[in-house]
Amino acid sequence: MLLFHKRFLLIFFIFLAQNILAQAKEEESQAYPFEKEINTFMKLDSTAMPPTDAILFVGSSSIRMWKSLEQDMAPLRVINRGFGGSQTEHAIHYFNDIVKPYDPYAIVLYEGDNDVASGKTPQEIFEDFKSFSALVNDSLAGVPLFFIAIKPSIAREKMLEQMQQANKLIDEYCKTKDNLIFIDVASEMMDQDVIRPDIFIEDNLHMNDKGYDIWEEVVKTQLIKHLFLLPIRKIEWYNKAE
Repeated sequence: MLLFHKRFLLIFFIFLAQNILAQAKEEESQAYPFEKEINTFMKLDSTAMPPTDAILFVGSSSIRMWKSLEQDMAPLRVINRGFGGSQTEHAIHYFNDIVKPYDPYAIVLYEGDNDVASGKTPQEIFEDFKSFSALVNDSLAGVPLFFIAIKPSIAREKMLEQMQQANKLIDEYCKTKDNLIFIDVASEMMDQDVIRPDIFIEDNLHMNDKGYDIWEEVVKTQLIKHLFLLPIRKIEWYNKAE
């Protein structure tokens, strides 16, 4: 009888442990997207916080994969916080984790590419952009927000019209606000009405060096043009030549 009870207790605890593990896995699978990437950023920040008043680049994989960003933007001081295949809603969700703490001099946002691919309409993308810009205005008043146009790509050529519609809505809205600047990289990535095939890696979605050369020229030109016309809060947002 005692042996039976021991076996019963053993089976019970095994069953209980399996349920606890299954519940933990289910909770992990239900975690908000990109939490691991964001936690990595926060861990890095706890060790060495980036300088305040830098120019913050945030957005999806086109920012994350911009490995030469710091070199390309020099002497402007930048922080790269691109993560995963994010959408605008994710940038909104993590605003207090990877935007606000840096007290940036300016913000450069690239989102919308994956928003379109997920089925969101141009109007929905536009509304999400407005929500993000409202967060900037409420939490970081006066900080300029630059939006890099949703890029065309061979892999998502069928979605080009929706991307262009979203870009148009955001561009027109930016023109009504002093601290919002639309950066049109999309036009430079087209040869008339044809998407340039020579600026992408094998997946025909992400850019190669030629693609980033376009972004470097267009984005840096717009940053310098607009930032030097704005009142300077501090001078640490750029690195002085030695």
